[in-house]
Amino acid sequence: MKGVEKTDNNQNGKNAKAILRENVLAALPEAHVFDVFCGLEGMMHAKVWHKAASYVGCDQRWQMSDPRQRYVGDSLRVLRCVDLQPYNVFDVDAYGDPWPALFILMHRRTWQPGDRDRPGGV
Repeated sequence: MKGVEKTDNNQNGKNAKAILRENVLAALPEAHVFDVFCGLEGMMHAKVWHKAASYVGCDQRWQMSDPRQRYVGDSLRVLRCVDLQPYNVFDVDAYGDPWPALFILMHRRTWQPGDRDRPGGV
């Protein structure tokens, strides 16, 4: 959104963020993760998301040595274009401005009763 300043997270908060994601995996063992702003370093993938049933990230930056499956491009455009149904976890850590991504998810991803408990979320 306009007027929202992007800031990096406090270094002390990274462990708390990893713990939150660990809690998601504990509650949803068949987590199929779409990491909307996965970052070049892939810190949350390295700490937590590598344990998910499946994972795909998205970021504008790319490096050949990165082994993660990912889309390289503008995350909001990718969210508008790809099939979101296979994913049941969306990591939207967007520098304090998650709303554009969440609005797209709200309009494009449909949920059925029991999706949380079914493998693949579909």
